[in-house]
Amino acid sequence: MVAHALGQRDGMFQRDREWQSLIGMIEDGGGFEEDPEHFSGWIFSALYWDHLTVCQFASAWFFINAIRAKYRVPPFELALQNLWKFLDSLSGSGPPIYDGQTFFPYKYGS
Repeated sequence: MVAHALGQRDGMFQRDREWQSLIGMIEDGGGFEEDPEHFSGWIFSALYWDHLTVCQFASAWFFINAIRAKYRVPPFELALQNLWKFLDSLSGSGPPIYDGQTFFPYKYGS
């Protein structure tokens, strides 16, 4: 949906079995109830680095904020002046760790 809205080719979710596992953990909801910021960082990183093929940033942003809304957690808002710090932190959360322990998108808001 995000890729289509941006005039990009249709995106695909990679690795169906792993995707279903990720969705199962999200639907369980335990992570959001225990530690929404840690869980959100981990989901965003996993989506961006491992599950999306096009428009990773926009799609992960849309997806994680939709999940946060579902659990009544405030959405992430990115301050433009913090974009490079955000991207640097995101690059440190990539494979193989997908690290929600060190990647906290909420820190880069306005």
